[in-house]
Amino acid sequence: MTEKNWITYETNITPYKIISGIDIKKSPQENFVRIFTRFLKKFLLLLNKEQGIHLFYNSDFSEAHFIFEKWKSSRATAYSKTTNKELLNWIEIYNLDKSIDQKDLPQIFDLTEQKIIKILKGMFPESFPNGSNVKLTFLPFNLEDLNLGYFILWGTRKKNRSSDFSKTTVQGWLYSWYSCLRQYIQMTFKISKNIYLPEYLTPGKKQVAILFADIRNFTPLTDILLRRTGQMENSDILQNIVKTFYKEMSEVIHRNSSGRIDKFLGDGIMAIFGEQKGINEDPACDAVLVAGKMVERFDELKKEWKQAAFGNEFEKEFNATVEIDLGIGIDYGSVFFEMLGDDNHKEYSAIGDHVNFASRLKGVAAKDDDQNRKRPPIIISRTTHSCCEELLKKKEIIPLDVKGKPYKYECYGIYPEDLIDDSKTDSEEVSEHDEIPQPVAEDRDTIEDLN
Repeated sequence: MTEKNWITYETNITPYKIISGIDIKKSPQENFVRIFTRFLKKFLLLLNKEQGIHLFYNSDFSEAHFIFEKWKSSRATAYSKTTNKELLNWIEIYNLDKSIDQKDLPQIFDLTEQKIIKILKGMFPESFPNGSNVKLTFLPFNLEDLNLGYFILWGTRKKNRSSDFSKTTVQGWLYSWYSCLRQYIQMTFKISKNIYLPEYLTPGKKQVAILFADIRNFTPLTDILLRRTGQMENSDILQNIVKTFYKEMSEVIHRNSSGRIDKFLGDGIMAIFGEQKGINEDPACDAVLVAGKMVERFDELKKEWKQAAFGNEFEKEFNATVEIDLGIGIDYGSVFFEMLGDDNHKEYSAIGDHVNFASRLKGVAAKDDDQNRKRPPIIISRTTHSCCEELLKKKEIIPLDVKGKPYKYECYGIYPEDLIDDSKTDSEEVSEHDEIPQPVAEDRDTIEDLN
């Protein structure tokens, strides 16, 4: 195979080859390390570089995670971490925002390149080449809504081989590889927004808001439908209700917050808010506001469902009645995250008292109390209330007998209209005059001249 054909083959097959090596039974971090180690090695091969580093950075963590590779080194097994202030400052300068005039970029870039060379020498004293004429190759991999970090390469692997790729060619690799990997990661690991991947789904203790939502009276609705003639047709109606419920509630959560759906539970949902530091600044408030929007959307949907299930003749044909509602429970506090299961199946989830308590609150929401009065559709704990009291125009104090508690627990019932929501409405769209951000690779000339 000629060198030209070999390069064409490698550049075309790279993302698919790397993705095929992902093991979904392993943790996301293990897979991310494997993915970016392989991409790093591929860039070293194609661009004839000897060493390189793949970097992630998040200012909210005040740290950077990196994978360092030599051309002939063994595969990396974990992220390394640094809190080097100079490195962090350099990265902040490099990820320029739109307010900085692009014409000032070359001067800033020249200065920071010397800084990063100095820092890399300090990080890898035995590996980084001596001398002041080291050339760095920067390859941004954070082009759209998912930040996949970026690569820095240096050194020459084979002295008798030159890299004759233009900037345009390398940018083409970056954009096509990024697009392919971004789509795969978002689908496989259920990522919908720009997050800090090294900290995504990591085991440990975190302060989060847990939301449970459940359809009230779904079982009686199922019984009534399946007792009617045409059971197959009614089974389709039930299936459509559940599918629509999952789809619409998921869209509400993803559109209005950075919450993550942890799992679907029959006719219910468990969602978690606040796992990523700096993304959910007020996770309890996010969860409560989302709950209000979920109830509003559910009330719109249930009219359509009853019409589809029973038609206009239902009240004349059946003495039984069923009223479906959405019940939501929210608790806030410290829980433990872990990959649970065996080698055949592992699932990342949260465990702890706040998870259990949120589920119990959900169990009494939108249900009748001891005096046959229906409780509000959203019930929150005291810890949740202490975080988002300012959002509430009013609330209903509800004393509950909670399993495991030797006393009446005082929690709070909320209706959607009780909430103060200053965020943008779902119907707002980007004006044709608003500036739409463009991919980084097209905004800035960040790749060295490889000719």
